Amino acid sequence: MRRSYAGSYRDKIAVLEKLLDGFEGKRVLEIGCGGGEVVRALEDTGAIASCADVENRHASASHVNCSATEISQMFEGESFDCVLALALFGSPLAQWCMENGTNLRETEMTILGQARAVLKPGGLFIVYNADSWLPHLTELKTRDFEATGFSLEAATGNDTLILRAEKP
Repeated sequence: MRRSYAGSYRDKIAVLEKLLDGFEGKRVLEIGCGGGEVVRALEDTGAIASCADVENRHASASHVNCSATEISQMFEGESFDCVLALALFGSPLAQWCMENGTNLRETEMTILGQARAVLKPGGLFIVYNADSWLPHLTELKTRDFEATGFSLEAATGNDTLILRAEKP
């Protein structure tokens, strides 16, 4: 039996659902969505879900084929309650930067700015990743979150970072 990508994030989705006081009617964007399994799981909870990925592996009206550095050009500004990056940061992003000849730190900052641009004030940017990059992010870049319009809401363990979009 094939294990689904969404199944591996089911616990995370449950936590997010509590943070957002339920998904019903909430606009949620997943960046780096892969095949779109998480978006489909979110839609099942009543979310109005959209997704973006550089590869077009998810055939759906909710999918936009773009990089995480272009999302504010593809989606309306300040329109999402939550932006998810469930497996984007860390090794996948570092590999993408190597393949495309871009600077990892600059790309991280661009993605933070892009996520902030499409989030409503008070919205959440959730970063989940199981590799060792996340502790580095929370310890070394808190000032960068603030510079891009976020406050650090919570860091849970070594795998989840929750940023809140500041009100202008």
